[in-house]
Amino acid sequence: MIRATTTPARVKSSWVFFFSTKGFNSIFLVVALGGCAWQAELPRPSVQLPEYEQVDAIPFLQQPEPVWWQGYGSAELMRLFDILQGHNLDLATARSRVEQARALLGQQQASNWPSLEAQLRIGSSRDMESDEDRHSSGLDFHAGYEIDLWGSRSAAELGAKLFVVARQQGYQSQLLQLQAVLAQSYFEFLALRERKEIARQNLQTSQNLLQLIQFRFDAGSASGIELNQQRNIWLTTRRQLLDLERTLINRERALAVLLDRGTLRIPPLHGVFSELLLPPVNLRQPADLLESRPDIRLAESQWRQSESALYQEKSKRWPRLTLSAGLGLEDILNGGESQLVSVLGSLMTPLFDGGRIRNQIAGAKVGLSIAELNYRKTVLLAMQDTVETLSELAYQRRLLIVRQLELESNQQLYALAKMRYESGDTDFINLLGAQWSWYSARDGLIQAKNSQLLATVNVFRAMGIAPQLLD
Repeated sequence: MIRATTTPARVKSSWVFFFSTKGFNSIFLVVALGGCAWQAELPRPSVQLPEYEQVDAIPFLQQPEPVWWQGYGSAELMRLFDILQGHNLDLATARSRVEQARALLGQQQASNWPSLEAQLRIGSSRDMESDEDRHSSGLDFHAGYEIDLWGSRSAAELGAKLFVVARQQGYQSQLLQLQAVLAQSYFEFLALRERKEIARQNLQTSQNLLQLIQFRFDAGSASGIELNQQRNIWLTTRRQLLDLERTLINRERALAVLLDRGTLRIPPLHGVFSELLLPPVNLRQPADLLESRPDIRLAESQWRQSESALYQEKSKRWPRLTLSAGLGLEDILNGGESQLVSVLGSLMTPLFDGGRIRNQIAGAKVGLSIAELNYRKTVLLAMQDTVETLSELAYQRRLLIVRQLELESNQQLYALAKMRYESGDTDFINLLGAQWSWYSARDGLIQAKNSQLLATVNVFRAMGIAPQLLD
C-alpha cells in the first residue's frame, strides 16, 4: 500500500523596515531580517514488500564473503569492476553531469551575495562655437542586493541542491546497471567458453563414433541408416560449436565496449565457470532495502525539486525589496576630487501581468502532481521488479537441482548404453538417444547455473543494494 500527501510549504520570516529622509540628497534605508527560511514538508510514501516462502538452497562450496561481489569467488570480476569505473564512457558522462550540476548550484548560491561592479568612463567632445576640446572621466562603483523576503532564493538554492542529488543518483543508477551488465556478461562469457569446450569434446566423440560405425558399415555389421544418423549428429554438433564460437566472440566485443577497449578486444580472462560460487540470497528481503534503489531516490529528488519550483512561482506574486548604492569619482584623469554618493531602496510588487504568474503557478502545480505520480509509479515498478527477480531466483534454484539430477542420470545411462552396444546387447538407436541426452544434460547444467548467477545479479539490481543472505 502506498500513501502520499502533500503539505504546503511554510515560510517563517520576521522583518523590520525603517525609512527616513533628510532633504532630497540622502536616503537612509535599513532592513533587518531574521529567521527567513523556506521549509518543505513532504512525507515520503510508505513501501511494503511482500514476503516469500522459504526455499531450501542448494549446497555451496563455501560461504560467500560479506562484500556482495566477492561472493561469487572471482578476483578477476573485481578487477573488471575497477576497469569499468575508470574507463566506461557512460560513467564518465554521468560524472560530468554531476560536476555540471555542482557548477549550477554555485551559480545559485552566488545570488546570496551582493553584486559589486566598477565602471571606468572616459570621453571627449568638441565645442564647435568656441573651438574648444572638452574631456571627461569618471570611475563608478555600483552595489546591489535583493532581500530574500519570502525565502524564494532559499527555495531556489534547495532546488539546485536537489538537482545535484538527482545527478548523483543518476550516476549511481548508471553504475548499478553497468555493474549488473558487466557481471552478467562475464558469467555468460565463462559459461559459453565451457559450453564450447563441451561441444568440442562431444564433436570429437561423435567423430570417433562415426569412424567406428563407418568401419562396421564397411564390414557389413552396420546399416546405412545407422551411418547416416550418426553423420547427422556429427554435423549438428559441428553447427552448434560454430554457433557457440560466434556468440562467444560477440560477448567478448560487448565486454570490450563496456570497458572502453578501442581495439574491441579484452584482456585474457582466466576465470573458470565451474569455480564460480552462488551467493545464498535470502528469498525474504526487508522492504526498507528497496528504498536504496537509485531510481526511487532520483524520483524523490525530482518530486522535491518540483515542490521548490512551485514555491518559487508563488513568491512572484509578493513584493520584492532591492537595495542599491553607488559611488562615483569625477575627472579622475585630472586629479579631480568630485564625488557622488547614492543610496536607493526599491519595493516592487506585480499589479497586472495578463495572468502570466497565475499560469506559471498552475503549471508548477501540475509539474508537482506529475512528479508525485512518477514517484508512485517508480515505487510500484520497483516492487514488481523485486517480486519478479526473487521469484525467478527461487525457480532457478529448483531448476538447478533438477539439472544436476538429470546429468547424473544421463551420464549413467550413456555409460551403460555404450557398454551394451559394444557388447551387442542393444541397438544403435538406444546408443544415439543416450549420447544426445548426456550431451544435452551437460550443456543444460551449465546453462542452469548461469541462469541462477544472472538471477542473483538481477536481485542485486532490483534491490539497489546488496541483498540479505541466508544465515
